[in-house]
Amino acid sequence: MTFSELMLKLASDPGRTEDISAEEIIRALKQEFPSASRTGPAPLVGESIAPPADLPGIEWKGGAYHPTSVQQVREIVYWARGHGRHVRTAGARHSVPESVYSTDKHDVRVVLDGDLRRVTFLEKTPQYGIVQAGAGCYLGVNPQDHSSTPETSFNRIIDAQGYALPILGGISHQSIAGFLQTSSSGGSLCHGMADTLVEIELVTGTGDVVVVRSGSDEFNAAAVSMGLFGVITHATFKVEPRYFVSGNEENRPVEDSLLTKEDGRYRLSDALATTDYLHLNWFPQLHVKRTTEWRGSRGPVLDPGKPYKSELKGPLLNALAALVLLITSAASSIDPERAAVLVGDLLRLFVQLDGPKDFNYYWYQTLPCDDQVEVDSLIKIIFTEIWLPLDQLTEAVDRLNVLFKDQAVAGNFAVELYGAKKSPFWLSPAFDRDVVRVDVFWWAYSFGKPRDHFAHFWKALLELPGARLHWGKHLPDVGEMYGSVHFDVNFLRDRYEKLDDWMTMRHRMDPQRVFLSPYWQQIFGL
Repeated sequence: MTFSELMLKLASDPGRTEDISAEEIIRALKQEFPSASRTGPAPLVGESIAPPADLPGIEWKGGAYHPTSVQQVREIVYWARGHGRHVRTAGARHSVPESVYSTDKHDVRVVLDGDLRRVTFLEKTPQYGIVQAGAGCYLGVNPQDHSSTPETSFNRIIDAQGYALPILGGISHQSIAGFLQTSSSGGSLCHGMADTLVEIELVTGTGDVVVVRSGSDEFNAAAVSMGLFGVITHATFKVEPRYFVSGNEENRPVEDSLLTKEDGRYRLSDALATTDYLHLNWFPQLHVKRTTEWRGSRGPVLDPGKPYKSELKGPLLNALAALVLLITSAASSIDPERAAVLVGDLLRLFVQLDGPKDFNYYWYQTLPCDDQVEVDSLIKIIFTEIWLPLDQLTEAVDRLNVLFKDQAVAGNFAVELYGAKKSPFWLSPAFDRDVVRVDVFWWAYSFGKPRDHFAHFWKALLELPGARLHWGKHLPDVGEMYGSVHFDVNFLRDRYEKLDDWMTMRHRMDPQRVFLSPYWQQIFGL
């Protein structure tokens, strides 16, 4: 079925929308606009390979072992250690593929399952709850895992008991371990995951089970360690009473947005500091120049409430957005300056100046506002994320304004700006300071090369004092120059003052380098 036929069917029979998969729409789009030059999301190497060993009682499926207990994780580590293999564990795989699994098909891949997804309350009071979760438990629903349901999600389970997490990311598909290990975060300078995490259990490279607790050096080192200390098997949280998030989302012209200056500083700086939850999508294209500003604050649970509704809620709107991205990507790849009018005309359809849209609803259904978007398929996004000290926000936005004069760099998507709270975790990009984050988006089916696009932003922003990067997203090429910055372990050492202490502790946890895949060896110069 062609894309045109599919759209006619959707328009003539709206009830059919739920029966049409995102993959079906993508196939139709690809038939409509075939091109070998586009860069779709690459599958992980060796997805259908045979298991490296027969480990009795441990299920192998989807190219990975699925241990259901801590003891089974230990058995996997013992085997890998004895046979000189690396062990890498995946959650929802929202990180760069090579940062998740080793590219060597002989290495060991793990997905936590069974009891390692179980949620158990250890204590309940009106003021707080203590809850332990298997680290493979998803925060929300992972659309790529058919065993993942709302009823098995961590967020739904704790909300049903009257509790909540202080923060969630833009999506909630991630596993608990995956979210923690890459230092993922939501958009808030007021709330962070370090406020709620109290204990981590992991199986180290020697096969030992280690428990590290809040306040210790081991805890602050292991919480963000990209799976390089061991396999995180359980995490314990002190959760707070559940709440509603009340606020609004509004599209604004840039000249009437938080990207205007007062007393030499962008208004966004003060807004980040005074708003519970905030993120801003900036459409800098010459004929768009608009922002989408999402602000939320905490409030009491007031049923029935008013749910947040994304601009891209539903298959039809996702399909139309994908079509717009494909058309504008194709046009821009040929002549970005001449395509600028087309890009503007089409993008403005999705960023209309139609006033604020209010919401007031449950925390776990509001904070991850992109859960309503087909981010694992039609609107799959590749990105790099640059974290900067808050006092660098004005200089960063000034530099971005210069970059966006080039319509090829302005592209056909948004750049997102939002904050993250100061963290005690040694390798968090927010370690020891509040930050503003710059997310540079690239639609996965676009024409061209995403890393070429990201390089413009690495050159412009990495030389700013204190610039760091999200560990799970695209990182610069080791050994290359970006502006005045040479990206290598010395750059990381300069930006992370605890890096050497972290490496010493990593070696202690994993002396035989069981978890150190080639990708991370190169990043850390090991």
